[in-house]
Amino acid sequence: MATVYETLKDRIEVNLGNVAEIAEFFMYPKQEFKNYPAVTVIPIPGEVAFETTDEDERSYKFMLTLYYPIKPGGVENAIDALYELSDKVMDEFSQDRVFENGTPISMPVGTVFLMVNPVFAGWGQVDEKDLIAAEIELNCRVSVTSSD
Repeated sequence: MATVYETLKDRIEVNLGNVAEIAEFFMYPKQEFKNYPAVTVIPIPGEVAFETTDEDERSYKFMLTLYYPIKPGGVENAIDALYELSDKVMDEFSQDRVFENGTPISMPVGTVFLMVNPVFAGWGQVDEKDLIAAEIELNCRVSVTSSD
């Protein structure tokens, strides 16, 4: 049986596959790519909020890092390309907030997917790689019922 993380990871892959501009993506850390723009997805610390004695709301968070080469067009072109790609990635998740487009998400027993919220998280340059990177945090909210 799939875990909540596995279920969410699989659905994130589906949504990223819908963004035609992404040349390749990986569900693990990586900084060497064959094609650009490239995206990596890794889990990051989440949060838990107590709802009732039988239910918690958990935030499963993922960091999407979008990479674009500085050469041949220069930093300005790379940043402009990442502005556009960042919007397209955030739009993909914003337009499918409850993961129901296409095949609806099927969560493990005792969990209910509430929503995903994409938030732009920052910019950076990858040291010694001639890459510009943009980060988008995905906050996936899940209701978890205790199984006593």
